[in-house]
Amino acid sequence: SHNPVPMAETQCLALEGAIAQLFFNASCVEHLTVEGVDCPADEVRSFMDSFAGENKMHVQVANVLVLFVVIAAANLGGVPRPASVVSTIAMLIWTLMSVFQWVCAVLSFAAICLSYDSMFNTFESCLQPWDPTKPDGPRLMGILSLSTFMFQPVIVSKVLIIV
Repeated sequence: SHNPVPMAETQCLALEGAIAQLFFNASCVEHLTVEGVDCPADEVRSFMDSFAGENKMHVQVANVLVLFVVIAAANLGGVPRPASVVSTIAMLIWTLMSVFQWVCAVLSFAAICLSYDSMFNTFESCLQPWDPTKPDGPRLMGILSLSTFMFQPVIVSKVLIIV
């Protein structure tokens, strides 16, 4: 008649992973108190999974293949010229869908920036410094994110949709 409590409800797992520990001070994250967050290490782990997920090799290969398919499809025909009412309506629907896709890409880009800013503000005290001799200096994640911002796949995919 003993009902064990699942591990997730009894304890917070330690922050693991070389990438996460490169950017975050694990002991600081374990002792950090964040309002509305039961386990800050889980939040960091989730952020790192999202951050690093787009940089995995199979995702990169798939993105390149999709780009080739899109370029090839765009080169199949000339400028579309609707010749009937049905083709004009189809062209109008396609144009509207392209506009909606562009708007969604812009909003997605804004959401990515806001989520990064929120994470940075929440966990700034636990982020590893760029220069270990200056613990109050700029953060390693901030420097790397700023310098690679436009080359991150999660950003590039949105820019390609917009273009």
